[in-house]
Amino acid sequence: MGIGSKIAIAIGIMGDVLTWVIIIRALLSWFPLSPDNPLIRIADALSEPIVAPFRALLSALIRRPMMMDFSPLLALVAIDYVIVPALQQFALKLFV
Repeated sequence: MGIGSKIAIAIGIMGDVLTWVIIIRALLSWFPLSPDNPLIRIADALSEPIVAPFRALLSALIRRPMMMDFSPLLALVAIDYVIVPALQQFALKLFV
């Protein structure tokens, strides 16, 4: 197993962790928890840089307020089907 394979595996693990952080953050948003809660703060700090661009994209495309925020769903799809596979392929090609 070469270095490219190990990096690709690490990228996959980081993608899985980020996926779970976004899912946990979305589930926690259903409960009336304080924003000062350490779990909320950690989940926001880890997921907001990924979710925020999708929220901005949705608000630009749909110019009316929505009852439900679909940006975490779009972020999950992008992470699982675009970002992680592209980075894994890049690592495999770079470190042959």
